[in-house]
Amino acid sequence: RQIPRCRISDGTTPVPIRVMMFSYDKLCHLSMELCWTDRLGQEQSWDSWTDALCGWYAAMRLLPWDSTNIRVLFKSHPGGHKLKAVDRRNHSTWKSEDEVILLRHDLERGVDAHFCIRGPLMRCYVWRAWNARNGGCPEDWEHWPDCPIQPPQAPNTIQAADRVAPWTFSRIEQDATVVLANAMVRLRTASEYMLAVRKHTHEELQLMNKNMQKQWLGVNSTNTVAAGLAVGSFATVFFVPPVGIALGAAGVAVGVSATGGDIGADSRRSSRIATAFQEDFYEQLGFETIEAELRVALESATTVSELDLNRIGSSVAVGFQTAKIAEVALTTASRFSRSVTLARAPLSGVSVAGAIVGGVGAGL
Repeated sequence: RQIPRCRISDGTTPVPIRVMMFSYDKLCHLSMELCWTDRLGQEQSWDSWTDALCGWYAAMRLLPWDSTNIRVLFKSHPGGHKLKAVDRRNHSTWKSEDEVILLRHDLERGVDAHFCIRGPLMRCYVWRAWNARNGGCPEDWEHWPDCPIQPPQAPNTIQAADRVAPWTFSRIEQDATVVLANAMVRLRTASEYMLAVRKHTHEELQLMNKNMQKQWLGVNSTNTVAAGLAVGSFATVFFVPPVGIALGAAGVAVGVSATGGDIGADSRRSSRIATAFQEDFYEQLGFETIEAELRVALESATTVSELDLNRIGSSVAVGFQTAKIAEVALTTASRFSRSVTLARAPLSGVSVAGAIVGGVGAGL
């Protein structure tokens, strides 16, 4: 496998890609679709309309840093009509073709793309577009005067790894054992942070689950009171009309208040759930970047050993190199194997997450 190339001059690890869309005026429902090529050269796709973490007016997708040939398009709903392109630098005048944004033909440029859409159904368009990681050189599709959006910080897993050792591919090392040792140390440190992130996500989901149980108990009790008032008003309206009307009005008020409060609480918690999962996934992508370094470093070390054998025609060099690699691997592996296993393990509270998401869906 070839070492990935990226314009990294300070030894820091490349960060995951972020693509975001939101509605300026919320005049119609929107969706965003992405297609891209992954590190293995396979085509991948995603649609925010089928993603439970995305809404009707906003969507976000995170991709591994080495994703390329990213294609972004937008649709309005109902109907799934593709948005038409506009000239954002010329007062958003209409074009004949569909709006399709092409990103990341290679690994030289970072991507943190943001799209602001406005307008009613069948007449909505991408009003503002900007790549916060364009390095001061915007592309033709970018136009956002005085854009306030700043790129996010690197995941904590990446920041922690960069503090203990430079990015494995920031420079070409002659000694394969140095590359391998750095990759192992970086992975051990990143796995510790990933484990902390998973624990935090688990605790956040458990807290939301408890709050939802209290919310549902309160709403059901209130609905029972509302139903009782409604029955009472129906029974007394024939004998004491003023009292019956008053009871009926009270029942409606209590029922509407409970339903409105329930919908509002569900909406807020849905946003919190989406944020929690997105933050966890952002850290997961950073961890996977560090993890991939070790695999490539091992393959590179094997390649170096084979080249030494072909060059000097002796097994002495290969034996010495292999012994050094084995020594580093055995010394370091025992230190981080447990952390890596825990960090890659699924959340023990995934059933809690399923209950929360299912409950929110049922409530909405």
